Amino acid sequence: MRTYRYLTNCVNSTAEKINAMVEESRRITWKTFRRYVPVGEVRLTFSFYSYQGETYNQETGELTAPLHIKDDWGVGFYKSKYEGQPCVYIQHSGIEYIFME
Repeated sequence: MRTYRYLTNCVNSTAEKINAMVEESRRITWKTFRRYVPVGEVRLTFSFYSYQGETYNQETGELTAPLHIKDDWGVGFYKSKYEGQPCVYIQHSGIEYIFME
């Protein structure tokens, strides 16, 4: 399987593209999401979470939340298509963060 990287989010896209993506999406687990996106790539976009119980982000030195992104009730993981191409995305507080090949 190929590695997906962060592409964009709904704020920087169009309603037409996002609505089409969301309409055909299906919810997936964190474990399935990780088959597509390395945790380091997720950490670049969501640096404020703890991924291995650390208290500071090693790259930025910032304090992390004591919560893993997979355990946050305001987060969902999805598989779909964006502009006709396969993607996975994280919906975080109503914003879709899209990852593609």
